[in-house]
This record gives sequence, structure tokens and C-alpha cells, in this order.
Amino acid sequence: MTNLDIRNETETVFYKYFFDKNEKDDIKSLQDAYPLTLTSSYLGNLSELPLNEEEDIIMPTEPYFNGYSTNLNNPFEQSILKDKIFKVVYPKTFPIFSLIENDSSTDDDTLYQRKRFPVKRRRRDNQDNMRKKIKRGFLNNGLLKKMNMIIKKKDGNFFFEKFQLYFVSDISKKTNKTLINMTIEEIFTKKELYHEKELKYYYRNLKLVKSKEIQENRELKNILNKKYCELFEEYINSKEFMNDEINRLKENKMEESYIKRYIYLARNFMKYYRE
Repeated sequence: MTNLDIRNETETVFYKYFFDKNEKDDIKSLQDAYPLTLTSSYLGNLSELPLNEEEDIIMPTEPYFNGYSTNLNNPFEQSILKDKIFKVVYPKTFPIFSLIENDSSTDDDTLYQRKRFPVKRRRRDNQDNMRKKIKRGFLNNGLLKKMNMIIKKKDGNFFFEKFQLYFVSDISKKTNKTLINMTIEEIFTKKELYHEKELKYYYRNLKLVKSKEIQENRELKNILNKKYCELFEEYINSKEFMNDEINRLKENKMEESYIKRYIYLARNFMKYYRE
């Protein structure tokens, strides 16, 4: 029987059952008029489907998908059918910082790599000290500031506490290599990351992260689900970094050479901890 014959037969039964008053009393159900048995021409050679054994379900040998016959023996058609039936839609994530493009503020970054100076530089020029400032600037002035602004916009009553001195001052490779691959929610909830003197701030932030107010906020969940390294890369290529953070350095009377070296270290921050 052709596809056209099948369609005509089905339509005839449908109209007789729902619209033909004379025939309706004689037909008790659509299944009575057109029984869908295992040998039905409409279903083709459909194997018997076992109940409560989903892993053993056998697909029809020639199922109809969107009006077209599909040959499951054809790998190409198998992949198409699978994509159409089992397509998973993942939630989109969006940048939280105001990204900029084609920034050339650092000129030649190679000029600001580590050098040996004949005279010992001031402590503030030390690269480790700069990395502490970069880490603190990202976490407290960038990330938490943005999250608290979202809470304020929603008229929230509680705000995140800043990450404290021990946490932001730890720039060891061992700690930060693990840290940069964690999500922001994992960082808030992992107690082992915090010094005992900072636990009261940890518990305040933990309570807030677990609250309904935060968990049901789409913007904040977008942030919490992102990794530290993802958000950091957004941050150093943002207006918040190039305007707010760099202007802060200028206000503190930092020289141009210091600022350019600071930008260089920030842009290579992830590379440093991945090596």
C-alpha cells in the first residue's frame, strides 16, 4: 500500500467517525473502525514493544518522520532522526561586563615582560604584588560589584561580602591553578579555600548564595555557573577594567610604565597559572 493510500484510508475513517451522523452510532471507537494491530498496513512491520523495559524498545523498520519514510539502516538518516528527536536546548549565557574590541592600549606587550633592573624596584612594582591587586580588582571591584548591583536592582536586602585579605592575597600557583577552573558558585561554597579568620564572611556569602533570592535570579545564576577563568577573560577585555580599574591606578599616581606592565600581567594572568 502506498503512502497516499494510507493517508486516504486514515482520512476516510476520521471523517466517518467525527462528522458522519449516520455512521457514528454504528462505530464505537476509532480503533474499532480501524484497528491498529501489529499487522496493520499503516504501521508496517512493527515489532512488539515490551512494557516497562525502555532499554529493549525496538524502533519501526520504516518509521514515518514528518511525512517521509526513514530508513534506519542508513547511518546518515539515523543521525538526522536522532538530532531531530533528541535535540537538547541548552540555556544561553551572556557576558556580564561591557566588552570592548580592538584595544591597543598596551602597544607592544613584550616591552613589559620580566626584566632585571640594576636598582631594586619599589615593592609596589613587584609582579607578585601586582598579581594580588589584579586578583583583588577582579573579584571585589569587578565581580562582586556587578553581582551586588544586580541584587540592588531587584531591591534585595542582603549583599555579598568582599573577599578578604587572605583569599585575595594568595597568588600561589598551586592554589590558583585549581581556583581558576572552578565555577563562581563552587568558590563561594568550598570552605577549604578560606582562612579560619575569614570564615564569618564565608558563611555570610554561603547563606546568600543558597538563598531563594539568588537561586531564582536568572542573571546571578548565569554568573554563578560560569568559571572563574571565563569571567576573568571577560573582565580584562571590558570597559570596567580599562576604564574603572586603570583610572583607579591613575588616580593613585601610578606611572605610565607601571600601568602598562599591570595591563600586561592582567592579560597573561590565566596563562601564568595554567603553565
